[in-house]
Amino acid sequence: MARNEDHPDTRKRAASSREHAAKRANTWPKNMAGSEDELEAEALRQYAEEVRLHVPGFAVSAIPRRIVVPCKPSGTQTVSMHWNEPHRWKDARAELVDPWHYGDAMEPKVPKAWAYTKLVGDALPERFDLPNPKLYSLAGKLLPWTHPPGQVGRLLAGAFDALLVEVFQDAATNAKRAEVRAFLDHHRNNGGNPEALADHLHELVSKWRQAPPEKWNIYKAGNEPIPRHDILTDTVEEWLKEAPQAVTSAKGNGIAKNERPDLKLMALVHALRYLTNDKSADISKENAQTLANELGAMGKQSGKDLLDHFTRYTLKSDSKNNRLTDGMPNTVKRRYLDASRLLEGHPKAFALAESELDELYKSK
Repeated sequence: MARNEDHPDTRKRAASSREHAAKRANTWPKNMAGSEDELEAEALRQYAEEVRLHVPGFAVSAIPRRIVVPCKPSGTQTVSMHWNEPHRWKDARAELVDPWHYGDAMEPKVPKAWAYTKLVGDALPERFDLPNPKLYSLAGKLLPWTHPPGQVGRLLAGAFDALLVEVFQDAATNAKRAEVRAFLDHHRNNGGNPEALADHLHELVSKWRQAPPEKWNIYKAGNEPIPRHDILTDTVEEWLKEAPQAVTSAKGNGIAKNERPDLKLMALVHALRYLTNDKSADISKENAQTLANELGAMGKQSGKDLLDHFTRYTLKSDSKNNRLTDGMPNTVKRRYLDASRLLEGHPKAFALAESELDELYKSK
C-alpha cells in the first residue's frame, strides 16, 4: 500500500522514526568493532546459540533481509529489505537509501554499484518461511546483533503465529484446512526441531481456546476474533495428533527415514561435525552400512556410497570445494539448509554450515 506522505499521521510517524534513528545511530559501532571475519564468527555463534536454545523448530529463510547501512557523519542504520518480493529486488538500492529510514542528520553511504541481487544470488523465497533475522553488511557479511538472548526467538515465534493466521485467512474457503496443514508440514520438515515445534503449537492451541486470534477492524477501530477461528484451532490440534513429530534416526542424526534417502545430506551432516572435532561423527567401513540402513537406504552399495561421500567431504585435499559444488547450485544450497537445521545441537558444526551456506549465496 502506498504511503500518503502528506497525511499528518504519516508526517508525525516519519519525524518520530527519524528521531529514533538518530538516537540509535551511535549505539551500533560499539558492537561492530573488529575484523569482518571476527564479526561474522561472533554473528554465527550468536545465531547458533539462539536457534539451539530459543527457536522452536521454525523454518527460516536464508535470504538476507536486514542490511546494516553505514551513515554520514557517523553511525549505522538497519534497513529491512523486501526479501519475499523478487520483483522489487532490482530497485532495492533506491529503497535502501530512501530518507524515510534515516534521521534528519544521517546520510546513508551506499555505493552506486550496490545491488541486493548480489547478496541474494539465485535464491527464491519459500512462501511459508519466516524472515531471516540475521544482520548483514552491504557486502553481505554477517554482523552480530545487540539483542539479548531469547529476543530473536520470541520475535520469530510472533512472526510464526501471525503467518499461520494469515495463511488461514488468505486461503479459499474449502482450502483452509489443507493450507494450514501444508504450512505446519513445511515447518516440521524444514525447521530442524519438530518436538519443540509441537510444544509451541500445543501452547498456541491452549491460548487460542481461551482468547481466539484477532485482527484489526478498521470500522470498529479495534480488534475482533478472525472469522471461523475455531476451524484454525481445530486444524492445528488435529495436525498435532496425527502428524509424526519424531524425525530422528536411532543414532540421533536428525534425518528422516523416507523412500528416497539422501546419503549426501547424511554425509554432509557427519562431515561438518567431524571437521569441528566431533570424532563420534566419523564414518568408516565398519559403520557406514549400518548408518545408511538406519536412514532407510537398504541397498548393498548404500554404505559404500555414504562412505565415499563422507570421504570426499572431509579427507580429500579439495574437500571444501567438493562440499560446495556437489550438484546444481540450488540443490547444494538446499542440502546446506537442511544440514543447518539438523545441526542445531552441534553449535560448532552449525556455525560451519551457516558460514559455507553464506559463501554459496554470495557466489555467482
